[in-house]
Amino acid sequence: MKITDPAGGKWTIVRQVGAWRRKSRAMWAVEVMPGGLGNDPVSPVIAIPFFALALILLALALVELALLLVVWPVALLLRAIRVTGPRIVVVNTAKLDEVAAKPGTARLRHGRFS
Repeated sequence: MKITDPAGGKWTIVRQVGAWRRKSRAMWAVEVMPGGLGNDPVSPVIAIPFFALALILLALALVELALLLVVWPVALLLRAIRVTGPRIVVVNTAKLDEVAAKPGTARLRHGRFS
């Protein structure tokens, strides 16, 4: 549900179905990899640490997904028998509000709470 408050702020209200909000993404592993490596002999040496980091990020994302899939039925069961209620998440979706007087600083009107 999207709401605009009297001050003009935009809010999004959603009911979170999963046990928790995912913290890691598999796409991070792709974003870490350097692009445009050449055919010279130094490029594979430069890419090895990035490849290792990408594998670690991918493993973390897969472990979190596996844990979420294991815990999700339990969370749904607890919500079905009314032991826990649904989690309501409210997100302020406003854009950049104003730029402060000092260069390089800005005040954002973006908040997330549940």
